[in-house]
Amino acid sequence: MRTLLTLGLAVLGFQFGCGVDDADTEAQPDMASQEAPLLICLSEYFIRYYSDATLTTSVGTERCICGRTPVRTGQRSPYFIETDGGECPGIAPEARADETDTTLEIPPPTATMNCEWMDETERIECTASASGGVTPYTYQWQRAHNLDVDPAPGNWPWRNGTTTFSEPCKFGLYPGGRYYYKYIRFRVLDANTYVSNFVEQSFRCWTPNP
Repeated sequence: MRTLLTLGLAVLGFQFGCGVDDADTEAQPDMASQEAPLLICLSEYFIRYYSDATLTTSVGTERCICGRTPVRTGQRSPYFIETDGGECPGIAPEARADETDTTLEIPPPTATMNCEWMDETERIECTASASGGVTPYTYQWQRAHNLDVDPAPGNWPWRNGTTTFSEPCKFGLYPGGRYYYKYIRFRVLDANTYVSNFVEQSFRCWTPNP
């Protein structure tokens, strides 16, 4: 089991046998409260993270040693092997009573996008970006038409791409044909395979097809 604890320096002194007597505590009542809390290992473990379920390509590690802060390299992923070294001895009972779960919860990434219809080229030009999560990102685009057919022709599944996207869209006053809306959607997957929100913009286009 991975166990971490946020402790002030006063608790750390107790843990390592560097306690202070009552007189010192009274003389300096605010010393512990003025220090930034530290993340301390209450158990020893080693985790190796892998890129996928085959567990062949390592992408990061995490190690916890009693009395120290956890050390991480690379990136985390849902695919890992953990070696449990057991709980650390000598932790004060009152400290364990205050134990809190400080496991890092990494939120999914957030996607943003902006598209414009270019009159001179009659194309939709989009640029997109993402933040949060764990890099590197996988950028994905989707195009959809509402041509009053279910399923509508020309709809894509999500396709991998870059931070830019271009799509034709003819618009103007034309005889015959018909007008329809074209939807452009964007999202990202991060290194943890977490999926972001998707963003969407629509444009009115014309097709010569009846």
